[in-house]
Amino acid sequence: MIAEELPDWLDKEAWEAFIDMRKRKGKSYPFTPLAQKRILQKLAVFHALGQNTSDIIWKSHDRGWSDVFAQPVIAPPTINPVAATPEYVKSNDWLKQHDANMKAENSADVVKAALEKMKAARRSFGSKA
Repeated sequence: MIAEELPDWLDKEAWEAFIDMRKRKGKSYPFTPLAQKRILQKLAVFHALGQNTSDIIWKSHDRGWSDVFAQPVIAPPTINPVAATPEYVKSNDWLKQHDANMKAENSADVVKAALEKMKAARRSFGSKA
């Protein structure tokens, strides 16, 4: 694709490196004009979602991927509004509560129960646990 046809938000250097990498992959992964168009369409969607398309292209290039993939979106943790006050967050009470929650969530009983559920699910699908 001609550089003048590329959108302004697209990192030209990253795109050209990606094209070069795809061409070096050979006949088993032809980078046809249609393939380029489809990848550019994906990148346009990622750009519209506020993702860094340059990082996406470079990641695919560096890993030798034939396609581009959206960056994972990490949901912010839910915060108790009362516990989010600066005074509370800075207090040792918050740290103690956080530590207690982590221990409770990762207790041996909780882990054992989760493993039992996994084994039961495997058995229900006919695989050996």
